[in-house]
Amino acid sequence: MEYVENGRNPDIYTREFVELVRRLNHLTRGKMHAFRDFRDVLAREMAAAMPEVKEDAMRVVEETGGKGPVLLGDEEGKTEGR
Repeated sequence: MEYVENGRNPDIYTREFVELVRRLNHLTRGKMHAFRDFRDVLAREMAAAMPEVKEDAMRVVEETGGKGPVLLGDEEGKTEGR
C-alpha cells in the first residue's frame, strides 16, 4: 500500500515481486534436487558399506519419493530429467 501511496507504479511493484518469487523458486528447486541426489548417494553408500541396513535405506528412499533400485546402482531406477 505504501508503494502506491508514495506515487509509485503498482505494475513495477508487481513485476519486481514476480521476479523475486521466480528467483526464490529457482533456488528452492535447486536445493530440493541437491537434497534428493544426496539422499540417493547416501543411501547407496550406506547400503554398500553396511549391508544389514540395505532394506531400511531402500524403505527410506522409497518413502521420501525416490526409487528403490538406486540403491542397487541400477541406472534404470533413475528417472530421466534429473
